[in-house]
Amino acid sequence: MRRFRIPLAVLAVMTLAGLGSQLVLSPKRTQMNIVIEEGVAYDVNTGSPANGIRELFHHNGLLQVRGEYVEGRQEGLWQIFYGNGNLKESGHFENGEQVGQWKFFHKDGSLKEQKNYRERKPIESSSTEPLTAAKYFFRKAS
Repeated sequence: MRRFRIPLAVLAVMTLAGLGSQLVLSPKRTQMNIVIEEGVAYDVNTGSPANGIRELFHHNGLLQVRGEYVEGRQEGLWQIFYGNGNLKESGHFENGEQVGQWKFFHKDGSLKEQKNYRERKPIESSSTEPLTAAKYFFRKAS
C-alpha cells in the first residue's frame, strides 16, 4: 500500500471528486493527521475512524480549514479560509456527502457564488460574477 503526503486543500478536492484512497496528510502542514481509505478517514495515531473537530492552519498561523468527522465521515459545518483570514467557502456535510447550500467567497470576503448540493452534486447555482466570454470559451475537438 502506497501512501502519499499531500496538502489538505488537494485532499479536499480529491475527496469531493471521489478520489483519495490511502492518503496521509503531512503532520508538518496539518493537525488533522488522517489517512483516507475507501472513503473513510482514519486517525493515523490510533488507526480508528476519525472523530471530532479537526483543524488545519496556514503557515501564518491563521485557520485554513475547520470541520468535523463522525465515524470517519465528514459531518456538519465545514469552512475553508484564505490566508488573510477571510472565509473562502462554507457548507455542510451529512455522512460524508456535501448537502444543502454552500457559499463561496472572493478573497476580499464578498460573496462569489452559492450552490445547493445533493449527494455531492450541485443541483442549483447562482453566481455574483458577471458573465464573460473567457469563461465560456471552448476549443473545438480535433
